[in-house]
Amino acid sequence: MRYEIEIPRTLLHRSSVVFLITLGLVGLVLLGYRNSPVGLSGRPILLSPHLAELTRYQHNALRWAGELQAVQAGLGSLLENPPADLLVQDTRANAIADRLAALQTEIEDTTPPPTLQVLHDAIQNALEQTSLAAAGILTWISEPTDDNRTTALDALHAATAALARLDQDPWMQQP
Repeated sequence: MRYEIEIPRTLLHRSSVVFLITLGLVGLVLLGYRNSPVGLSGRPILLSPHLAELTRYQHNALRWAGELQAVQAGLGSLLENPPADLLVQDTRANAIADRLAALQTEIEDTTPPPTLQVLHDAIQNALEQTSLAAAGILTWISEPTDDNRTTALDALHAATAALARLDQDPWMQQP
């Protein structure tokens, strides 16, 4: 005994449309979940365009401060524990200077939201102080006198102080 079941085309068509719509909605939800910013609880948060701009700039500022701190640590290492080999010292100094130049370009090319202009100015000040410290250390490397070392050390302390002031900004607290 064979039974044949006949499914009307309209039912098959409706079922496939419902399936495709459901699949599309699930895909959009997963895409949104994956690309949404997350809060402290690890759950996605909904951002308005203005809040998204503020959050994006805040994350950039935190990253820039971390990079400035790493550059200053590298400069301090060059100043306090210079390698005996001048070529190694030159290579390390140039790598730090290149990293600082790339960071400067990125910061200058970023337009801050109007409410974060003061934070942007503080970041630029810390960057400028770090650039002065790098220039002083490069001068000391090319001409290692006590006066150049003192000048470079003073510039590095000023850069560290500028970064410390930047870290005190309320916008620099982890979101």
